[in-house]
Amino acid sequence: MTPDNLAGTSPAAGDNATSTARVETSRITVGLLVTLVTIELGVIESTASVTCQPGPGGLRPVFAGSSTIANLKINGLPVTIGSGPVTIPLVVGSLKLNGTTITGNSVTQQAVVLDTVLTDLVIGEAKANVEGTPEHPAGNPCQV
Repeated sequence: MTPDNLAGTSPAAGDNATSTARVETSRITVGLLVTLVTIELGVIESTASVTCQPGPGGLRPVFAGSSTIANLKINGLPVTIGSGPVTIPLVVGSLKLNGTTITGNSVTQQAVVLDTVLTDLVIGEAKANVEGTPEHPAGNPCQV
């Protein structure tokens, strides 16, 4: 976590760890002899963060994730998307957008996941987590 990452320095509210991912443009074509689906994506950005915030019993880590997709076309047709999670069914599987997964010690933000029977294709994934260290053996770097 920053900026208090030196041994002997006490954690403070606002200390954080942030991860970002950015992809300029992507084009995915699925099909062997015949194209079944073509997905075109504009700029994709994902951010995952852990921030020390006051809570019951002192500072605690708070996890957050967000992503943006500048534009999306499926088979040449524009699709309007917001910033919230959405799943679009396709003939080859599903297209999952803006997904956030938070566990007890981490956050994963995935901007785009093409989920098919054969594989998953992930574009724009950011992760942030907290771990125990000698200075923070309980795994909460927000507390001494």
